[in-house]
Amino acid sequence: MRRAGGAALVLLLVLVAGARSQSAVVSLSVDRDQSTIEVLRGALAEGTRAIAADGVGRTLRVETHWPPRSPRAQALADELREATAEALEGAGAATEGGAELLLDLSADDRELRVALVPREAEVSWWRAFFFRPARARRWRVPLDAELRTFVDRRPSASHSALEVSSARLPGGDYLAVGTIEARAGEPPLLILVGRDSVSLFRLSEGRRRAQVSLVGRAERPPGSEPGVGARRPFATLAVEGSTASVQWRDRVAGHRLRWAPLRLEAIADRECPPLAHRWPDACAEPVDGRDYFASALLPREGHPSPRTAPSSFYARWRGLVRRSDGSVADVEVVVNPRGRLIASTDGREIGLQGHGAALGAGDIDADGLVELLVSGAAEGSDADTLGLLRLQADGGLRRLWSEEVPGRVMVAGAGDLDGDGVPTLFAIADEGGRSTLWIVGGPR
Repeated sequence: MRRAGGAALVLLLVLVAGARSQSAVVSLSVDRDQSTIEVLRGALAEGTRAIAADGVGRTLRVETHWPPRSPRAQALADELREATAEALEGAGAATEGGAELLLDLSADDRELRVALVPREAEVSWWRAFFFRPARARRWRVPLDAELRTFVDRRPSASHSALEVSSARLPGGDYLAVGTIEARAGEPPLLILVGRDSVSLFRLSEGRRRAQVSLVGRAERPPGSEPGVGARRPFATLAVEGSTASVQWRDRVAGHRLRWAPLRLEAIADRECPPLAHRWPDACAEPVDGRDYFASALLPREGHPSPRTAPSSFYARWRGLVRRSDGSVADVEVVVNPRGRLIASTDGREIGLQGHGAALGAGDIDADGLVELLVSGAAEGSDADTLGLLRLQADGGLRRLWSEEVPGRVMVAGAGDLDGDGVPTLFAIADEGGRSTLWIVGGPR
């Protein structure tokens, strides 16, 4: 019995050691105070020192697997190899002919994957028994503009290098547009907010134009407390991964989209005061009797107090934008009721007159510069002008493309259509009872 118990104890210790040696993939987050390369170098140095703590001498080897359009992949590999080698030498574990430490680097069109894999070393039985074997370290980080200067570099968007298409939508009166993640392994779905419902569509390429097919529709439940009056209906859509929340201007409560079955539920745990709509960084109150929001923004619960918007606005976008040189810019864009588009880059403002209520924003070619899809200031409903602007690094605006489209454009948005982490811009032209979705993306 005593021997059996001892054997069981040995087996338990081996199993625990094996379980503790398993590696998990860590998604690296990058803040504005460090470049992405600096964060990667720091993670590799820390991981190398942890592996070297077992006292085993190691020799570094590098393997790489890069996608097409990776003009400076070797420079990235050299940078990360240097950080690993320096940490290995600093820990006193760099040895010619020692156990192998593999630095494995790979990427696809969405993310960079980095792994430190220590190969098993020949050690004494007592060391193998009492000391935990070094485990592999694995990281993944989305490809931002800084990393895309090395791997999967996209062609720059220009007047002659854009992908513009359109699709006929069923019905009309759409108030917001975006995309939402569907099941794992499937491309995101198009999400459209109507006056009293939210619809999900699958977008596909057709022979002459894009095609949409309805996946599901959720009706807004009755009974919500009335919101503010306005001369036209409007709504805001906030999407994070597979979660979407919608707020209509004529209801106090926001609604969250639920799956299986597809439905809308009133949000009880509000992050914003009553009547205010949620943005990623703030809450905005509609002006009573009007169809736009006040410039005085309110804090979301658990978030810092926001600064005042550049103006009252129909639509607004704000984000921290990673530049190709690793720096980060604070960008905010609004279109206001006086037909002016105002863009602020790190506090430097520029404005352009002659724009409507629609605004879609995103870096469609992953170069660290934000593109803006905007509508014209035409008062009629027969035709409108769609325009694509680029917000330059110095804060200036450059027009890349424009086209007259039938109908009136009051709604625009952005979202990832194919799951590669690069947004596409959308606008909806209402032609009086029927609608057309316009799709503007960067070159592939």
